[in-house]
Amino acid sequence: MKDYILKRPMLLCGILCSFLAVLGCYFKVLLPFFAAIVTLFLIILIIKKSSASSVLVAMCVMAVIISLIYSHGRADILSKSNNKKSSCEFIVCDITYKGDNYFKADVQITDSEHLRSGTKLTVSYIEDNLKMGDRVKGKLELKDLKDNDYKNLYYSKGVFLTASLKDYKVLDNGSDFVLTLIGKFRDYITKALFSNLNYSNAATASAIVLGNDGYFTPSFNSDIKASGVSHVMVVSGMHLSSLVLMITFITERLFYNRYLRAVIMCLTVIFMIAVCGFTASMIRAGVTYFLMALALVLKRKGVPENTLGAAVTLILIASPFTILNIGFLLSVLATFGVVGVALPIVSFIRSRKLVKSKLLYLIISAITVNVSATVCTLPVTVSSFKCVSVVSVLSNLLISLAVDVILWSAVFGLALNVLYPALAKVAFSVTKVAASYINWAISFFSGLDFAVISVPWYAAIVFIVLIILIFYALLACKKRIDMVKLKEMRKKLALEGGKCKNGCGF
Repeated sequence: MKDYILKRPMLLCGILCSFLAVLGCYFKVLLPFFAAIVTLFLIILIIKKSSASSVLVAMCVMAVIISLIYSHGRADILSKSNNKKSSCEFIVCDITYKGDNYFKADVQITDSEHLRSGTKLTVSYIEDNLKMGDRVKGKLELKDLKDNDYKNLYYSKGVFLTASLKDYKVLDNGSDFVLTLIGKFRDYITKALFSNLNYSNAATASAIVLGNDGYFTPSFNSDIKASGVSHVMVVSGMHLSSLVLMITFITERLFYNRYLRAVIMCLTVIFMIAVCGFTASMIRAGVTYFLMALALVLKRKGVPENTLGAAVTLILIASPFTILNIGFLLSVLATFGVVGVALPIVSFIRSRKLVKSKLLYLIISAITVNVSATVCTLPVTVSSFKCVSVVSVLSNLLISLAVDVILWSAVFGLALNVLYPALAKVAFSVTKVAASYINWAISFFSGLDFAVISVPWYAAIVFIVLIILIFYALLACKKRIDMVKLKEMRKKLALEGGKCKNGCGF
């Protein structure tokens, strides 16, 4: 375990930063103590002329602590504006909720008598007349998040105040061009899906393509949790990876220049993150792909666990309260389950040719990936929802392919809808079949009497220990296999009377 961690310093950095971020979010009084310890440790590393990677890890941890102190300070300052009324101008960044009686939007202040420019708020209003990118002038009744049930969710988005919007008007000039364009594109996707599919199928397709789960009914949301497919049903890194793989496949055949390929990858990722509303899970995946693009430019082969750890570290430095976002945690842990647990197992099976049939190999690979991702996300699932879905592995396995079908058929349908509406109908008919199947599977699995087991929150500790033991067992197996290979090499060299050039003891 020690050697594994030391060879992946950014993974260690991500783990340490995450641990400190959790403690710092709930116990801000400890932050000066943490800062003193890390500062002392950093000085010792520099004096002893330790490796650059060790110093980098310590500096990143210190940066997260500083960011936590700053974020807590901003939250405390903004909380003093509680119950104040303020005339403001702001830009609508995203429409986050559309209900029967009121609506919600994330906004960014551009001018205010009480709030500084750039402050993020979530505002509620009663008329459905705001769009992304609009510049709005109105009166805000500010409210802090002290007693808000969704405090963690707001904090994870960098929002420390909510407000009620009164007496407002949309200004004719000053709108944000980029946000307006993104908003129109999202509206086009939503209208196209609901025009070509019935409500339930369109709601499912909208969640998978846009990450918008606002069209799900409360009962269907409960079914999703019971069947254990929450991380699959809303667009995440898994969906982004599918798109990036296709873009990579195309660009490698069209463009030789690696810089151009990296730029195309980054632009694709930025566009997808923006269209999907800058969710924490998408940002995590996006930062990961930015690092991959950087590795492409530098001609370096990155270690997946290192890349994941670096992405987590960068996000927590920029916004430490992101650690409170359940979607972000599920995305990180599921990805680690895939790259840290599933891929080594699958690679071992392939290298040893333990399975002859390609079909059987694909089935085993799919099962391994789903089991690994599900097990690694159990601590967050248990601590957040106080339950475990017994059917999650099977349900994820059975709908994962259908999710990809929805994603790609919808993408082709949306593209063809502009040029060849008749062909778009064919693509959307495929989307309809896949969405109907997913809705049926979720309803079926959630309806089973044994689908969900209620557990106390502290059961998450048991699952954390279980994950560590599984990971330790995998590393022990790998070490044993390496030792066997080394003995075979030594025996072969001894029989040949040669010498080992790789430092194996001769």
